[in-house]
Amino acid sequence: MLDYERSLEIATTMNSVPKFCFYNSVKALRKRSLNLHNAKYVEGCAKGEIMAFQHGWLELEDGTILDPTFAAICLDRQYEGLDAPNEYKYFPLFRYCKEELNGMRLNRFPLEIEALGKQQTQLLRRSGDE
Repeated sequence: MLDYERSLEIATTMNSVPKFCFYNSVKALRKRSLNLHNAKYVEGCAKGEIMAFQHGWLELEDGTILDPTFAAICLDRQYEGLDAPNEYKYFPLFRYCKEELNGMRLNRFPLEIEALGKQQTQLLRRSGDE
């Protein structure tokens, strides 16, 4: 489940940028002051009521989702009619710990974009069956 309050705190602390989900998530994971020691960087897709899209976020050990980009969009209020935070469903495809990302430049993300597109299609088809 999304922890919107903590996501908002991260977005505010880091000055997260709307539409830069992969960048925002990796940057947050690397920021020591946020105390995200065992969090994972996740690439997958998110699905609202209206559309699905490729997305990046953080996930804690207990499964809690932190999404600084969604919080940044809400802060920026650039999208009228945006789905409420708890109306989004997250579909993780790839998870990475902080150590696996060491030495990688932020412009390399997302790491699995080609595979992500193929798997995203499969996930969305399955989610339509629910």
